[in-house]
Amino acid sequence: MSKEQPYAVAADGTPFKSQQAASLVIHSKGLPPDKFVVVKYQGGWAILDLDGFAASKATEAQPGSTVSPSSGAAPAERYFEVKFMHRQMGTNEPPYVPLTLDGRELRIQRMTPVVLSESFLQIADHAVMKTWVPSKEPNKPMEEGEPVQRYPYEKIREATKEEFNKCLAAGNAIQQSVLERLRRAGPKA
Repeated sequence: MSKEQPYAVAADGTPFKSQQAASLVIHSKGLPPDKFVVVKYQGGWAILDLDGFAASKATEAQPGSTVSPSSGAAPAERYFEVKFMHRQMGTNEPPYVPLTLDGRELRIQRMTPVVLSESFLQIADHAVMKTWVPSKEPNKPMEEGEPVQRYPYEKIREATKEEFNKCLAAGNAIQQSVLERLRRAGPKA
């Protein structure tokens, strides 16, 4: 990546086939996620170096948005109905999926379809965990394997911003009712 070409693509010079593949490159190379984001690029995915991107255009490029190499303009954010998979057994992960973006945390119930913006899905894509595999040599410690998604999900369909706002309002109402019940119950002795 350079100031003239702030996009990184696969080693063969073509865009990454999936958003997750590009995200894994960011993670495996230890690139700071606030400086490098995954964007749609020429029918696939690329890694955008925000420092290398012109300052006026960098503010327009949001994670997960489509960027045209000629214009640099980013279209409106996309929304998807998704379903997060069950948590892995033997881990101390919460029963919900916590996604925090710009100080706003969403707690997503697993195995329940929900509408999210691409920005929140980017958070889930970047949440990876290490795996360990047995060494090929006897009496050697485990070796680090490929990282896997901490919060895997299935995209069901593309959705609208209105559906996202409706889903968000319903979730906020549930959360408010839980908090109200806790306030009424008072502190535990």
